[in-house]
Amino acid sequence: ARRVGAANQLLVLQGGEILARNTDWPGFLEPLQHRNARPETAVLIGAGGAANAVVVALGQLGVRHLTLINRTRATAETVARLWPGDAPPPAIRELTPGITLPPADLVVNSSSLGMTGKPPLHIRLDAQPAHTLVYDLVYAPLETPLLAQARARGLATIDGLEMLVGQARTAFQDFFRATPPRSRDPDLRALLLRASS
Repeated sequence: ARRVGAANQLLVLQGGEILARNTDWPGFLEPLQHRNARPETAVLIGAGGAANAVVVALGQLGVRHLTLINRTRATAETVARLWPGDAPPPAIRELTPGITLPPADLVVNSSSLGMTGKPPLHIRLDAQPAHTLVYDLVYAPLETPLLAQARARGLATIDGLEMLVGQARTAFQDFFRATPPRSRDPDLRALLLRASS
């Protein structure tokens, strides 16, 4: 929580102490680890609160080369400060309509662009190799134009609901001191989909 700069879960410990946690970065990592993804290069779109957690998670995952793409350079530079010091500093590029993303093992959209009620995300995946994994944190709509574009090119995808389920798994472990059975993930996903419709 200190590293990310935000807490979204409070645990009351014995003796009344309160532990502040952040479930965003482990929730983001969970679907990547489940797929045994080991990207060396990543492109991150957006530099809001979710981007902080993603940058911390990508550093934990061992990504060595990161490109940050955002509408405002100053905001991207603030997020870039969270990048591990032993890795090359992130490249920063301006998010312009129709931009072709540089090739990477992993492409992540942490912006609200493409979300219901928000402007669309106009980017191109033409330069991505066949092994690129595209991860959109947006979950309303679940099938974003970014994910549709990725699937049309035959690229593997992760939707925002998978991160939400990953966050729920992290919270469950903290609250109940037990690992939730992965066999129940589809049930949780169905419940979340019903709740959002």
